[in-house]
Amino acid sequence: MDVWAGVLISVVGIVVPFTTLILKFIQDRTIAREARADAMEARGASAAATRASLEAAKKVEAVRVDLQGSQQRTANTLAGLVKVSHDTHVLVNNNMAIQLKLAAELSEFKAATTNKPEDIQAALYARTLYQEHLNKQALVDGGLNLP
Repeated sequence: MDVWAGVLISVVGIVVPFTTLILKFIQDRTIAREARADAMEARGASAAATRASLEAAKKVEAVRVDLQGSQQRTANTLAGLVKVSHDTHVLVNNNMAIQLKLAAELSEFKAATTNKPEDIQAALYARTLYQEHLNKQALVDGGLNLP
């Protein structure tokens, strides 16, 4: 029995470490397989994130281009409105100057014809209004005196 016990101990001494080695190898292979699967999943997620990032960048660029176009159209519209506003201002003030000049000349004609004090006073007042308008317009128009 001693011999068999020694053989049995020798076999167990060889089989147990060998079995442990095989189990360790299987366990390491399983861990490596799972690590590869995780890496592949991470690469897939990374690729998806990269695609999503690129798609978002394209959308941001499209918004930037649209915004620039919109700002340019707004600037053009405002420039047009400024021109229309200025032209309207010039036209209205020019017409006002013409009306005041006509009123002053007609008042002066009437005063010269009737020679009444109230007509003379009205003529002086009309001429003063016309001259005040011209003075104000000269300031507004930067020295340009419109008739």
